[in-house]
Amino acid sequence: MKRLLIFVASVICLFIITSLFVTVFLVRNRLDAQYFGERFVKVEKPFKFSFTPIHDNINILIIPLKNPGLINKSEFSLRIYSDGDNIREISFSGYNVGDPSDVKFQFEPITNSKDKNLDVEIISNDYQNPILINTDINGPSFRAYYRSINKKEVIGEWVNAWGKRFINNIPFFVSWLFLLTITGWLII
Repeated sequence: MKRLLIFVASVICLFIITSLFVTVFLVRNRLDAQYFGERFVKVEKPFKFSFTPIHDNINILIIPLKNPGLINKSEFSLRIYSDGDNIREISFSGYNVGDPSDVKFQFEPITNSKDKNLDVEIISNDYQNPILINTDINGPSFRAYYRSINKKEVIGEWVNAWGKRFINNIPFFVSWLFLLTITGWLII
């Protein structure tokens, strides 16, 4: 019985330490904000939307776009503004947009982006064969990621996330611990 208890405790500790290590040292880009749209609409003029990041160092935007039949091969630009200043601009081609696809825009991290309103604009030099963007009445679908630099902050977020998961899913964790105990008992 004592060996079983040691086995179960060792497995739990190993799982927690591995999870913490991967989260803190291997994952560099973390989800900051996301929004899901309901349908695709045509981009027949410059398309603009705004969001406010909750972290510094925003460096990735993923936007669901659609190029029906892959007929639009023109050049596009994604521009990010803050307080009217163009802080990032990424050019891309209609060749980069699938039917449909999540288009990833990765750029140098935007420092001091926390709680700052960022305006995003997608423009084209050809609106004859428009691409489509996934959106609804509240705005487009997108995911924004930030580059984690402060390891202490990441550890705090990790502990907070696990605490919330445990409190919200006590039956799951009790069941998991029970199954782990039974497995350990059968192995020993």
